[in-house]
Amino acid sequence: MRWPAQVVFGRGTLRHLGGHARSFAVHRALIVTDAGVRRAGIVEAVAAVLRKENIEHDVFAGVHPDPPIEDVIEAARMAREGRFDSILGVGGGSAMDTAKAASALAPSGRVLHTLYGEDHVPAPGLIKILIPTTGGSGSEISGSCNFSDHSAGNLKRFLISHHLLADLALVDPSLSDHAPAAVTAESGIDAVTHALEAFTCRAAGDFSDPWSRQALVLASRSLRVAVAEGAAAPQARDDMALAAMLGNAAADIAGLGAVHGLTHGLTARFQISHGRSNALLLPPVMAYNLAACPERFRDIAVIFGARKARAEEAPEAVAHLCADIGLDGRLRDFGVAQDDITGIATAAVARFPKHFGANPRDVTAEDAASLYRAAL
Repeated sequence: MRWPAQVVFGRGTLRHLGGHARSFAVHRALIVTDAGVRRAGIVEAVAAVLRKENIEHDVFAGVHPDPPIEDVIEAARMAREGRFDSILGVGGGSAMDTAKAASALAPSGRVLHTLYGEDHVPAPGLIKILIPTTGGSGSEISGSCNFSDHSAGNLKRFLISHHLLADLALVDPSLSDHAPAAVTAESGIDAVTHALEAFTCRAAGDFSDPWSRQALVLASRSLRVAVAEGAAAPQARDDMALAAMLGNAAADIAGLGAVHGLTHGLTARFQISHGRSNALLLPPVMAYNLAACPERFRDIAVIFGARKARAEEAPEAVAHLCADIGLDGRLRDFGVAQDDITGIATAAVARFPKHFGANPRDVTAEDAASLYRAAL
């Protein structure tokens, strides 16, 4: 179990950021974010708190969805040349992942590709403060990040290390209050997928189950409300922020399964967002995995309100959730064709053995192709 050095959770906790930053000896902070978060005024709210503590700061707002490695390199360059002692990742998973990787790269001058994989980050790097603005990825408490390498055929690149864990994860659910409904839906289904896969993966057990189960309970009662009502439903926003954290914590222990193995092959090549990819593939993968752990899928069916509380109802219950929040559809709607299936299935199984190995049921390349076809 690996957690950030400090986690602060609660509505309105952003106002305490300055004091926490000072406790970590922050003097010059680079805010890493995206253009949308900046337009929403959240970056200025963060900057205002820093100014009250006389903490110098600047902003890198060049993070893209499913960020390319170039975003990391540019953020690290700005941090290094500006002699910043800390990085504040403010936004969704893309911004926080970019901040984590840039914090490791900035002080060393290393080339990014030397850090790929597990435990190749040699030192903590710059001070890291992560502030999520969506209730979804849970990246604020994880020691991993991922990017797209367009120079290598849209490969997904991963960094996993305890050195990437935040010094402070500050989770203020009010920062997500005015997120667009589509962002709320896509980030929320990411939290659901993390929790559901952690609950059903081979390594699920006593350490991970309380967190994954509670994340599912919170999301099942609050995701629809958060999408539909936005800022008018603060409790739903709070629930989704907590579900994101708990789901990622559970996944860090139990792992993620075939849904993530399959979606990573789609986001870069077909420009399907990670949340949308999860929604398209989660129900068919659940149906495929049913036979491996029917008791757990029965629990999922109950949590998501299935009428007869049977394991077989779980995929349909989650599919209904996806439809209710606007994330129904088929892979073909996003440009995936029948002729693409064999290639992307073979590549997914070859590139993401960790996810397929954690899945409760074995997945061959042929199985992966069948799952893509079921979502086509």
